[in-house]
Amino acid sequence: MLWGIMLAMGLFFLTYLFGMKIFGFLMDWEPADSLWARKHFRRKETGQKEVGKKEVAQKEVTEKEATQKEVPQEEPTQEEAVENDIFKHYIDGRPLNTAKLRDWIRVHFLPRVTYNYDWFALWRLLRDHNLFDTSKDSTARFTKQMTTWFPDNASSCQADAINIYKSGYLGRTPHQLWSRQVFSQQIRPKQAKEGYDRLDSLYNELAMTFKVEELKALSM
Repeated sequence: MLWGIMLAMGLFFLTYLFGMKIFGFLMDWEPADSLWARKHFRRKETGQKEVGKKEVAQKEVTEKEATQKEVPQEEPTQEEAVENDIFKHYIDGRPLNTAKLRDWIRVHFLPRVTYNYDWFALWRLLRDHNLFDTSKDSTARFTKQMTTWFPDNASSCQADAINIYKSGYLGRTPHQLWSRQVFSQQIRPKQAKEGYDRLDSLYNELAMTFKVEELKALSM
C-alpha cells in the first residue's frame, strides 16, 4: 500500500515537471513567419535610418551648392579694362587703381571745368603727387588720356590751353611753392593774373578730396 502511494506521488511529480517544461516552451515559441516578420521589420527600420541619413547629407550638399550659386561672385578689378597711357602702374610698390582715378576725376573735377586751362590744375595736382610715368609725361599724352576717358569733354581738354601755363612758372613750380607775386613778375603772353587766382583756387578744391592712398589697390 505504501509503495503504491509513493509510486503515484512520483508519477505525479514527474508529470508536473514535464508539464511545466512543455508550458514554458510554448510560452517562448513564435511561428517562423512571425520571427521573419520581426527581423524584416528591424532590417527595414535600419535601412530607413540609413536612407534618411543619406537624404539629409544629400540635402545639405544641395543647399550648400545653391548657396554658393546665389552668392554673387566678386567682379574682377576694372583696372585691367581702363586704358592707361601716361600714369605709373605702381605707387609705393602697390598697383595704381586707374579706374578709381578716372572715377575721381569724373566726380570731383569735370563738374568744375569752366575754362580750357582748368585742365592745367588737374595736371599740376597729379604731377605733384608723382602719378605720371616720367618717360611718358607730355601734354599730348595727358590730353589723349583724358579725352579717351571722357570723350564728352574732349572739346575742353586742349593741349594748347594747358601749355599756356605749363610752359611757364606754374608748370615748373610745385603748387605748395606758388607765389602770386613771382607769377606776376614772370607772367607770359596769354597768361593773366586772374588765371593764377582761378588755378590756385581750383587746385585747392581738388586737393581737399584727393587721397592717393585710396587709389592704391588693396593687393598686388
